[in-house]
Amino acid sequence: MNVKPVSACIHHYGWVKPPGAMQLKQESFHKLWHDDEWIKKNIVISDEFDYSKIDSLSLFKGVHPAVIQEKIARQNWKFSFDPTKKNMPLTSKLLHGFEDFTGWRFGEWKNYKVV
Repeated sequence: MNVKPVSACIHHYGWVKPPGAMQLKQESFHKLWHDDEWIKKNIVISDEFDYSKIDSLSLFKGVHPAVIQEKIARQNWKFSFDPTKKNMPLTSKLLHGFEDFTGWRFGEWKNYKVV
């Protein structure tokens, strides 16, 4: 597949859900890959998702697109997160830093060619 880079801003809101919905999303996702025994050992089943386990997140300081602003205004849950406390192993930190510095992700497979 041939692709051409474009100057576009992509906003990904896949993790922007109320804590209960986010917990259900996580449980459903892991059930695709693991059996019930693995789920019992590795996933905390609760009514709310623990956002402190997210390994890399930064605060959004821009303006949200108009299409999502109404949904954000209706938000009835509080989200607080300290982005300085990233919860990731040293190897992940090093690889993440390398990617940020070079723009290249080690070991990433790409099914396209930039033209």
